[in-house]
Amino acid sequence: MKCSVAATKIIAGLRRRLETAAIALSVTFWLISHCITPARALDYSLTLNGYYETPRNNSTNFGVGYAYTAGNWLFYYILAIRMQPTAAAIFGPAPAGSNGPFITDLTNNFPDSPYPDTTEYTQWIELTDEQLEQLNEGLWYVNISSSNYPLGELRGQLCPQTDDGDCDGDGVPNILDHLCPQTLPGSPVNSIGCTIFEEVPCNGPWRDRKEYVEAFRDAAMRFWKEGKLTVKERNALIKKAEESDCGHPYPLPIPLEPGN
Repeated sequence: MKCSVAATKIIAGLRRRLETAAIALSVTFWLISHCITPARALDYSLTLNGYYETPRNNSTNFGVGYAYTAGNWLFYYILAIRMQPTAAAIFGPAPAGSNGPFITDLTNNFPDSPYPDTTEYTQWIELTDEQLEQLNEGLWYVNISSSNYPLGELRGQLCPQTDDGDCDGDGVPNILDHLCPQTLPGSPVNSIGCTIFEEVPCNGPWRDRKEYVEAFRDAAMRFWKEGKLTVKERNALIKKAEESDCGHPYPLPIPLEPGN
């Protein structure tokens, strides 16, 4: 366990001094991968949302996370944003929409997070071969509770980043879902996993408002023809685009006066 002790000390020191999760993650991954002989390595993503809870809730809070395996070791880094958690843990095996048994509590090694209204969880745990297989099948999930939702406010599956996986649950495999990998649950999407608002962004590179509205109308018609929107939904979205302030071109930079 010398490597685990070394990793703990180095990560804690870096996190306090540099206040950057990216460097802490890189060092941890290096330590884990050099302290053990990885049988296989795989990345996992995590999107935490009240929509994924069982039953669903209307919480506006959210969370994100990332995990990595090397051999039978799992390292995770998870953020719960805009909430005050009362409990946080990993559960499984269970698919989305079902509940599974408790596996382990999440560890908050950095209670003095520099990120506003954010709780950070990071740790590594050793898995059995059976647990690793469950994880790689997407059957582990994170559940975070609060005083308003004591049984769970945010939930998300630890999703393997495989080509044929679908980590945001939009029906589009990861290999095609590079541009919009974290679509909101239940949103209609196009063939590459993007919603109409991601395909036609309000602040995109439009020449003027007319160009934006035309592009949005074309996209809405296509979504409708593909059966992803009803007529009522299509018309409501087009009307919203027409009444919006979207599509104004970016202002040109103010030229500097000579000598400035």
